[in-house]
Amino acid sequence: MTNLLSKYITHILLKNSLIKVEEIQIYQFGVQLYMLKIIHILAMLMIAILLKSLTTGAVFILVYTALRKYAGGYHANSNKLCLLMSMTVIVTALILSSILSFIPQHFLHITLFLLSLLIIILAPVDNKNKPLDSEEVSQYKKELIKTVIVVDVFYLVLRFLYLKQICLIIIVAYVIEVNMLILGIVYNKYSKDY
Repeated sequence: MTNLLSKYITHILLKNSLIKVEEIQIYQFGVQLYMLKIIHILAMLMIAILLKSLTTGAVFILVYTALRKYAGGYHANSNKLCLLMSMTVIVTALILSSILSFIPQHFLHITLFLLSLLIIILAPVDNKNKPLDSEEVSQYKKELIKTVIVVDVFYLVLRFLYLKQICLIIIVAYVIEVNMLILGIVYNKYSKDY
């Protein structure tokens, strides 16, 4: 379905002289990627709504996607597996954040600090679909550090507003990203595809 829709959209772009004939495949691919991202985000939001955790789910999606953009980590080999993993991740995150609500606040601060450092140390982790050269690794690392600082400041603001559940979902997003980084490193090391 996304393939047909991306072809239709690129046909409209071509018809209106917004792209050239030789750019059709590139634009089809790009449109299809954005459509898949939108589908994943909408599906994750639907799960959050079903679990009566829309705000928490939305914050998780924002933090997790911001981290994944520059940190990378394991990526599924197919769109279906990717969608299944995304659904599993959001359900796991929302359940974990509600289960872990008993954790003392000071422990969360230490955990956030340690996870922030771990993400910065491990990342970025590339994959076969998006290999990074040394210049890109350096650039992604810089952007990741900025992202982690912004998220950590956001966490502190939420902490002072006594929004512990939102603070917890940020911690859970960090934990899941650390696991995806480790999984990506292991997969890259032992995979014949990479």
